[in-house]
Amino acid sequence: MKINLGMSTKKIVVLLLTVSIIGVGGAAYFFCLQPPTIEKVTLLSIDSITNNGFTLKYLVKIHNPNLTGMNITNMKYAVLLKPTNQTVYNGTSAGGYIPPGGNIELSFVSKAYFQPLLSAALLALFSNSVPMETNGVITATIMSLTFNVPFSQSFDAYPFISDALKSIV
Repeated sequence: MKINLGMSTKKIVVLLLTVSIIGVGGAAYFFCLQPPTIEKVTLLSIDSITNNGFTLKYLVKIHNPNLTGMNITNMKYAVLLKPTNQTVYNGTSAGGYIPPGGNIELSFVSKAYFQPLLSAALLALFSNSVPMETNGVITATIMSLTFNVPFSQSFDAYPFISDALKSIV
């Protein structure tokens, strides 16, 4: 009785090589996944200006550089008065899905009240400036990885709110 081990050994070697190549390729793909990038943070408008405060509307554009879709689970943000870093407003916005290589634009609205900002209002009248900053973190998941991507944007609110500030001081 003759046993042909040569043919079986070749099949085993080919099978092991195939599994190894697929495993290495899959691992390489998994380890090449990248976090999303923040392309732009835009202050769209400052609206509803009253003697009590004003509303800020923002848009954050996010890009997915991967070949696989990505979920943005949420966006946490804060609006700060500079240079004291006093928090004017903070919140969380819902996320969304970014297709492979695609973009998503997430918007959020925050309210700033003048009462806690009265000292800033006085300063603004003398300096003609209300420096503010919006910052936050976007949480994204792709496969089993979670990325936390920070963003920040500074702006001067004075041109938008100067008339309302003059009426409350």
